[in-house]
Amino acid sequence: MALKVAIVSRDPAVREAAARAFASAPPGWKVELCAREPGDADVVVHGVDVAPDAAIVFDPARPEEAVRSVAASEAGGRVYVVAAAAGGTGATTVALHLCAALARSCYAELTEPSARLGLDDDARTWVATGDDGAPSALPVAGGFRVLRAPSPCPAPGSFPLAAARRAFDHVVVDVGTRRDIECVVAPSTAAVVVTSPTRTAALAARALVERHPEARWYAVVNRLGPGGQIMRGGLEGLLGRAVALELPCCPALRDAEDEARLLSGTWRRWTRGVARLARGLAAC
Repeated sequence: MALKVAIVSRDPAVREAAARAFASAPPGWKVELCAREPGDADVVVHGVDVAPDAAIVFDPARPEEAVRSVAASEAGGRVYVVAAAAGGTGATTVALHLCAALARSCYAELTEPSARLGLDDDARTWVATGDDGAPSALPVAGGFRVLRAPSPCPAPGSFPLAAARRAFDHVVVDVGTRRDIECVVAPSTAAVVVTSPTRTAALAARALVERHPEARWYAVVNRLGPGGQIMRGGLEGLLGRAVALELPCCPALRDAEDEARLLSGTWRRWTRGVARLARGLAAC
């Protein structure tokens, strides 16, 4: 997803100097010269002639400072993509609990809205923005925020990833079984593929990972219920990589999902496993 950079100035000399300074900006930056601040920019750079005390100021005497400031703001928080090659593997469940295990985190839906969040059907989505231009992140039980998807969910390229990264230390992006995920996988810190312990699911997960070799993938095997007795070594052979986490069967998890809540407590192996995954991702 392109980073929209607006340079706001009314002075022709400042605008010309800014155009030269940002001519070598990365290809992912969409730079626009504006007379007034637009409402859809990810980063706003104010010319010294209009707002000398702004967060990012372009001064023709020090043009490189504004470019460095924009680059620093682009980095922002960490992004973790959670994906599944097939439905029913528990990817959304893993993503929600992963978000709850991280501090200053946000869960971003790039799938159809989930009823498990306990939000009304008319709750604000990430298409809406607040007075500060940031996407509307709603608080939910679990101690994190949610950027809820509209229905139908648009292409991932329209998701305000840069704004979410600036607002939160950790952004967990649930892409479900979507295939058009290059724009969120490429800038991610890490990507998690969740699979059930079956041959078909593991091979589908491997194909998904191989379609996106640019990502740093972690494989999570979620043993949803009885059956699926392929052992860890066999699954790793099918996946073509080591299993980062193997979650046990957890009957209490299904009860929690039926009640639109998350599992709590550290005595369950399932929640302890997700907590280990969260610590590992935060350290990568």
